[in-house]
Amino acid sequence: MSVYETLESLKIELPALTKPVAAFVPFTRVGALVFVSGHIAKRNGKPREGQLGAYRVASAG
Repeated sequence: MSVYETLESLKIELPALTKPVAAFVPFTRVGALVFVSGHIAKRNGKPREGQLGAYRVASAG
């Protein structure tokens, strides 16, 4: 089963991609790790705020 089929079977719809606000490299791969840059976590179109561990629990992150 592909990732797309799995998402569809779980009724998960990914939000549309947002346009970048600046010129940047969207990700860098180092070995088995991928570091992402310039992505803003949003909920209902608004940026999510708070510091994980201080204001939000890990399960909400």
